[in-house]
Amino acid sequence: MIRRRLIPALCCLLSVVSLFAASDKWWDAYNRGVAAVRAHNYQTGVDELQRAVSEMPNENGAARAKNEIITYVPHFWLGIARYNLGDIDGSLREFKMSEEQGVVQSTQYYAQLREWVARAQAQKKRDAEALAADSRKAADAAISHALSGQMEAVAAGGDRSESYRGAKQKLQEALDQFNHAGTNIGAYKRASETAAQAREMFISAADEAKKAKSAKPSVTVPKPQPVTATVAEKKVPLPPPAPVATQTAAPAPAPAPVPIVVESEALVGARVSLQMYRRHLLEANSISGSAALQSYLHNALQETYQLDHRLADKPKDDEIRRVADQVAIKDRELAAQLEKARKELAAKPAAQQAAAPPRDARADLELAFRAYATGDLETAESLLTKVLGSKPDAQAYALRGCARYTRGMLSKKPDALLASASDDFRAALKLRHDLRLDKTVFSPKLVAYFDALR
Repeated sequence: MIRRRLIPALCCLLSVVSLFAASDKWWDAYNRGVAAVRAHNYQTGVDELQRAVSEMPNENGAARAKNEIITYVPHFWLGIARYNLGDIDGSLREFKMSEEQGVVQSTQYYAQLREWVARAQAQKKRDAEALAADSRKAADAAISHALSGQMEAVAAGGDRSESYRGAKQKLQEALDQFNHAGTNIGAYKRASETAAQAREMFISAADEAKKAKSAKPSVTVPKPQPVTATVAEKKVPLPPPAPVATQTAAPAPAPAPVPIVVESEALVGARVSLQMYRRHLLEANSISGSAALQSYLHNALQETYQLDHRLADKPKDDEIRRVADQVAIKDRELAAQLEKARKELAAKPAAQQAAAPPRDARADLELAFRAYATGDLETAESLLTKVLGSKPDAQAYALRGCARYTRGMLSKKPDALLASASDDFRAALKLRHDLRLDKTVFSPKLVAYFDALR
C-alpha cells in the first residue's frame, strides 16, 4: 500500500521538476548565445539565441530568470551575429524586430543598435553597388558606342535625317536611365539596350547619307556625231543647217535666300560656358589620384550631356538662364573639390607622397575617350598626351592617333595631322602587335587607315 501511494506522489514531483526545468531553459540558451556572440562564435550564438526566442519570443527589460532580473534582448544579439555571418538582410530584420518590440530603447544597448543598423545599411548599399558595377560598366560602354555612332553620322552628313533625330532622342533617354539607375541592375540593362538602339539608328543615318551622296548622277555631255547622207552609194557630208532665230529665254528667278538662324547672345554664352566647364572636368583628373575625386568627375561629366540636351534646338530664355546658373554653380563646386584635393595632397607627408603608387591610366583614358566621343578632339589629344608623358601606352597612342586622324579629315590641310596620326598608330603597334580598332566604335575608313600601317 505504501509503495502504491509513493508512485503517484513521485510522478507528480518529477512533473513539477520538469516544468521548472523547461521554464528556465530559455535563460540558459540566451546566456550561452550572448556569450558565444561576444566570443565571435556567431553561428553557435545564432543557434542558442533562436532556442531562447522559440520559448520566450518577446524581449523584456526586467525578465525574471531563476532568482535574477535580467535584460532580455535576443533579437539585438541575433542582429549582431547575423551581420557577422554575412546575412545583412537577416541582421536588419532582427534589429527592426528588437526596435519594434520597444524594449531595447530603454536599455544601454540602444546606441549600439543604431550603430549596427547604420553599418548594416551601408554594407547593403556597398553590396548592391558591387552587384551593379558590371551592369553599369556595360551601360557606360554602350553609351560610348552610341556617341561614336553619332560622330560618324555627323561626319557623313546624316544629322538632318529623321533617323538621326530619333537616335538623338534615344541616346538622351539612355543617358537619363543611366544617371538615375543608382544600384538598379535592370535600369542599367535598359540603358544599355536603349543606347544600342540609338547606335543602330545613328549608323543607319550615316548609311543613308552615304547612299544619297553616291546616288547623285554625274552629268556627261555626249560628243556630237557628224550627220551624213548617202548619194549614189557615196557618203556626202550634209551642209550645216541654216541658223534658226531663237528667242532668248528669260533667266530663271533666283531662289529665295535661306533665312539665317541667329542665336541669342545668352544661348551662345551658355554653350561656351558649358564647353569650358566640360574642359575643366576633363583636365582636372591630373590634380589627384583620389578615387572619390575621379568618381565626382565622372558623374559631373555625365551631367554635362543632359545640360547639352537642354540647350539644343530653341530653348526659352528662362531655360537658358537656369542652365547658365547651374553651370556656374557646378564650376564653383569643381573648384572647391579641386582645392580640397590639393589640400589633402599637401597634408600628406613627403615620404608618403613619394611612396604613393602611380596613377592608374584607365580613368584618364576613359575621360579622353569621352572627350573624343563628344567631338572635343583637342581636349582628348591633350589628355592623352599627359597619359603618354608618364608612361607609354598602346591604347593611349591609338586613341590619340584616332583624334588626330579625325581632326585631319575635318581640316582643309590634313597632311601634318595625318602624319602625326600615322606616327601614333605605329607607336601603338610597336607596343602591341595584335592591337586592333573596334569596327563597331570607329569608322571603317579610320580602321582601314590603321590596318594599312601594320
